[in-house]
Amino acid sequence: MNNFRTTWVLAFVLLAGVADCQQRLSALFVGNSYTFFNSMPGLVAQIAESKGDTLDWCMRVGGAYAFERHWQDTSVDLLPLGAYNRIILQEWHVRTAYPAVDFDVNTRPYLDSLLAFYAENQPCARVFLYVPWGKKDGNTADCLTDPQVCTYEGIRERAFNNFLGLRTDYHLPVMPVSEIWDKVRHDYPAIDLYNAEDRHHPNLVGSYLAACVHYVGLFHRSPVGAYIPKEILAELGAVIQREVWEGLQEVGSVWGIDTDLAPNGGIGVSQLSASSFQLSVLVNQYDDFWWEFDDGAISFLPNPTVSYDDDCFHRVRLFVTNGCETSTYERVFHRSTALGVSAQVVHPTCSSLSDGSIKLYVGTSVGQLHFLWSNGSNASFVDSVGAGRYSVTVSDGSACTYEQTFELRNRHQMDIDMVAKPSCQGSATGRLAVSVTGSDGLLTFLWSNGEQAKIVGNLMSGIYTVTVSDAIGCQATRSATVVSSDSCLSSKILTIDSITTVAAQVNWALVGCGIGYRLEWRPADTEVWTVENLPISSGSWLLDSLQQHTLYRVRVRTRCGNGEISEAQMYSFRTLGQRFYDGDSDGYGVAELANFVNSTTPNYADIAGDCDDKDPNSYPNAPEICDQSDNDCNGMSDDAAELICPDADVPKLTITGLSLKFEWEPIFCVQSYKFRIRKKGEAWQVLNMGLDTSIVVETFPESDTIEY
Repeated sequence: MNNFRTTWVLAFVLLAGVADCQQRLSALFVGNSYTFFNSMPGLVAQIAESKGDTLDWCMRVGGAYAFERHWQDTSVDLLPLGAYNRIILQEWHVRTAYPAVDFDVNTRPYLDSLLAFYAENQPCARVFLYVPWGKKDGNTADCLTDPQVCTYEGIRERAFNNFLGLRTDYHLPVMPVSEIWDKVRHDYPAIDLYNAEDRHHPNLVGSYLAACVHYVGLFHRSPVGAYIPKEILAELGAVIQREVWEGLQEVGSVWGIDTDLAPNGGIGVSQLSASSFQLSVLVNQYDDFWWEFDDGAISFLPNPTVSYDDDCFHRVRLFVTNGCETSTYERVFHRSTALGVSAQVVHPTCSSLSDGSIKLYVGTSVGQLHFLWSNGSNASFVDSVGAGRYSVTVSDGSACTYEQTFELRNRHQMDIDMVAKPSCQGSATGRLAVSVTGSDGLLTFLWSNGEQAKIVGNLMSGIYTVTVSDAIGCQATRSATVVSSDSCLSSKILTIDSITTVAAQVNWALVGCGIGYRLEWRPADTEVWTVENLPISSGSWLLDSLQQHTLYRVRVRTRCGNGEISEAQMYSFRTLGQRFYDGDSDGYGVAELANFVNSTTPNYADIAGDCDDKDPNSYPNAPEICDQSDNDCNGMSDDAAELICPDADVPKLTITGLSLKFEWEPIFCVQSYKFRIRKKGEAWQVLNMGLDTSIVVETFPESDTIEY
């Protein structure tokens, strides 16, 4: 399904009834298969419908389409007919994980072009970016040239940093599908979000997760209790809804995604007394505004004053328009028990950097504010903290309290894997190799023995510790043990390749102990081995001066420190030889069509000399057939003392009344024909025909059965 053509898909959803605070949006989705699979925009529309909202949608999608291909592909218009107030741009998942320099070169210029186009043609549309997830097993195609994308974690880190940069530089809201995807993988490892066949496209559950994220981003409502496709278990769908809602409440502010339908961030509040408040507009770049109070009153003043003497909750709404659409902000007041508190959360970079923070903003209070954090701080914020749970209690002069617990998680998680090679028989032959995931930028290594390389060797048995640091200051530490081994293991041949007529490359696996290798080979029809002693660090050797078109046996044995030589499994290969093209598969080829190929290559023979490679009956010393051909390739046809006469064809029979006429084709080299005929069940009549090739018989009645 990756090769679908660039396509426009349009859908219009109509609702018979409208719920309170119902919203209607028109969205354009620009992306590729990650948007197309399972009709993700259609799932968003169904979720919206179930929550009382309406989404009219259209998508422009193409297989493996990046921003670049969308901009350069003129076969389909970038914009269909209609007006859109939301546009969602999804970059190709491979490019989201490019190194920062390559990402800037391959993504930003085309994003600039797309944004300029939509700004000119859809000036009232709000543009979102959509960051997809990483492949389940990493991007193996680019693994050798870019090791960080070898794993899902490495891809996620790159995408996170690249899109956080876009968020910072372009001030565009981002649908952080990758972050919620990672949260589900972390919280519920048994839930599979991937297509089972290719392990990187979404299955229906994965597309439903992406749709829930988009619903929250577009409508600012919780997806909990919304539509769940019938193919997804209700319990599983409910888990996805909760994970999306909880995750976006935690990280939505980082990506510009508001989880509140009527956010209070646009309303400023100053408390004049215990029951009196003055309001102000905190929104930038608006054309007009008005206030709406719960008693039905409307105000166009920039700083209206409201008073409440009862113990009820009262709601104030601010409507702000920029000429394209109207945004709504909401604030709820209570004269004695309401503390309007919001928080800005910054998660720490990694476990070794305590750079996380939580900053509280209190909009409504009476008297002096008091803060008490679980770590003992009395400030309105905590900073320079690492991952963990932090609780706070806020109180004011009216004894109002606010309690909340925040959980900070590391945005980067550096993990170290170590592979140890044992020390052989007490010698300094051990080795340790490190692989790192979840890092950012250039890595440095510091071992407990002072070494500073990714791989350290010549180690005695013992415990070794390495500390890995990356470019942003994150660190991770891991220890491993090099054991001492007294066993001398046999190696295993991995491949035999680069086979020619006189040479072959043998490659084998390195073993833990030994002082070297003993490579042995011989032709299969002899018992005499050729021997080459090689150092323990070698893992391949080129066998040369071999005989062409010959079957060989080969084995690699380990030379042990105690003088012993290990046993080893024997492997076979055959050298190439000069063989001849054999078009008619008669076992003889054409000398002029020689080639060096393996004995298993079809349509080749070991022997040349075929004089007619289109006739399987013609080859050196073949029996001579009476067919006017040179079957035995001696330059003459039909010249043998005894010729093989081919069988005659079945005669053609023509019946005219009681007359039977038999005819047959003449055969070369025949001296005479004999024709046999009889009534079924009687004796044969044999007629000597000489060289005649037809005969007429009239002595059999019409009802008889004739055999001939």
